[in-house]
Amino acid sequence: MVVSSAVRLIFAAFGLAACVVASYGGQIAGVVLGADGAPLSRAWVMTCNGRIVQSGADGAFVIADLPNGGYALKAVFPGMADALLARLAVTSDVPVTCRLQMTPDDTAVVSGRITDAVTGKSLAAWFEARSGSGPIRWFDVAGQPYGGRTDVPAGVWHQPNRRFWTSGTFAFSAAPGRLHLTVRADGYAPATVERDVPAGRQESLAIVLEPLFDPAAAGWHKGDFHAHGVHGERLYDVNIPMIAFMLRAENYRWFYLSSEFNNDGVPVDAASAAAGESGSDLLLFLNSEYPKTAGGHVGSVGIGPPAKPRPYSRYANIEVIKADIVEQGGAAVPVHPLYGHMR
Repeated sequence: MVVSSAVRLIFAAFGLAACVVASYGGQIAGVVLGADGAPLSRAWVMTCNGRIVQSGADGAFVIADLPNGGYALKAVFPGMADALLARLAVTSDVPVTCRLQMTPDDTAVVSGRITDAVTGKSLAAWFEARSGSGPIRWFDVAGQPYGGRTDVPAGVWHQPNRRFWTSGTFAFSAAPGRLHLTVRADGYAPATVERDVPAGRQESLAIVLEPLFDPAAAGWHKGDFHAHGVHGERLYDVNIPMIAFMLRAENYRWFYLSSEFNNDGVPVDAASAAAGESGSDLLLFLNSEYPKTAGGHVGSVGIGPPAKPRPYSRYANIEVIKADIVEQGGAAVPVHPLYGHMR
């Protein structure tokens, strides 16, 4: 879904045009070590919400200004298996300190930066990559390859996502052999890279994307009104910071998350978290399926997730729900087909 400049006026009317990026006090600090306990310099260390740094000469790293939430932390280094810590609870009250100890392996590391061919600026983007026999995926708060589960029960919906997201700088481990990588960013021509990756080596890529058009310049802004951060299947552990990172990498300019927003085990004020992730490049809001029933769903604009004071059977029709939302100062938007007496 996209939205024209006319629809942007609706957002402004409800006071939704946030453009101030919040500051955070969460921090993960630590050291990356080899199997012998020696520090590993220039190891890549990243969080599941897209923050990435390199360790210093002493193996130390700091990832600061993190919003409260759960995080997975991954380190990659040539000739080493990935080191991963999952479900780290980060709050502004207590800094997290950790140690990532790596073990020898024949993997290579591919790292680089994606830039605009005209401006030279870093570009948030996503890509699909394959090395050896399998895809290279991003990871969730639990450290699982996002979209890579193979233990999903029959009849349960699962999107076998193969995407890897980046804010511009990236690094990942790759099996020795042929690497195939296709990078995409909205408004740019895709770029494909193929090369042989030797075991235990670091490969550096400078990927330059050629701009084709700018939808925002024509008044069109990519967005979606009804999408879940956490869907009913709950197959992956996610939170609002991770979702916001993915949205920026896919060039969403506005987005409404529905129903649940975090299942990382760290209590947060979801509305404040969404407001904190909003900026001049992304407006992130929350709404609710109202009610969540087989009779259909209704979303809301201009208010927080509405209260649900009555059971489904008490809602005579869609007009009752609309009236309830409007009375709270919002606007009602049907987001699914309506069935039965809810029509």
